[in-house]
Amino acid sequence: MAKQPTQTRTKTIYQIESIDLLTPSITVCKMVRGNAYHGAGQSNVGFPAIYEAGDQRNEPQAVINERHRYEDGKVGSHQNLDSKDQRSIANKLAAQETKPHKERQHQDFNAEAEITKRDPTLPAKIHGNTPSKGAQIDKQLQEEDEQRLREKGIKK
Repeated sequence: MAKQPTQTRTKTIYQIESIDLLTPSITVCKMVRGNAYHGAGQSNVGFPAIYEAGDQRNEPQAVINERHRYEDGKVGSHQNLDSKDQRSIANKLAAQETKPHKERQHQDFNAEAEITKRDPTLPAKIHGNTPSKGAQIDKQLQEEDEQRLREKGIKK
């Protein structure tokens, strides 16, 4: 008697791929057992049994409690010069030192800027570079202005 070939049965599994909420339609994907879950470990859809241990875990309560701790303080809740605030005198003095004073607000001294006022080409020469064309033109204009002032007798 001849052997009859055995037939393998494949189980058909249906999985909802997408649901359109505006129109009543559902896209269904037909999958066959065996290669139906090929690459399913990289997806968050399908049967939860195939996920690895850390894929679907919630944060521990300790992490959540720690997060709420930092939300307690409000911006601007401390006034720097409040007499009833429990800040130390050293903290108050340090806060005042960081504030810019009105008298010295625009008195920052820049030596290179002062040199540029006298000779626009000098900073480039100090650094060992040739002056730019704009600096050379500025120097030429400055010399012409000084010459006109000397002719008028304003500058000696």
